[in-house]
Amino acid sequence: IPCVPWQSQTSGQYQRRVHGIINKKRVCDLLQDNQGRVNGVVYEDFPSGGNRKYVRAPAVIFATGGFGGRRGKDSLLYRYRPDLVDLPTSNPSSASGDGMVIAEKI
Repeated sequence: IPCVPWQSQTSGQYQRRVHGIINKKRVCDLLQDNQGRVNGVVYEDFPSGGNRKYVRAPAVIFATGGFGGRRGKDSLLYRYRPDLVDLPTSNPSSASGDGMVIAEKI
């Protein structure tokens, strides 16, 4: 997770602080303001799912991978292209569509 801007919990002001890349974490939710604009993310340890952190930012770029690696009946592939579920793929199992599922919530 690359992180640059952050919002101070005390002043509410955005400050520029370069965090670099945060490894072994995954975004689990998007934060929104009272007008529905995305203004941050919630991330947690991966794969354990603990230690949630909230990062607010003036803008969020949400780049996700594909969803061809997950094949179950609850997968995006099954929902949108059930005709492809039984075909071979070069997608890794990590191409699960988790980011797209999070984005669908908004």
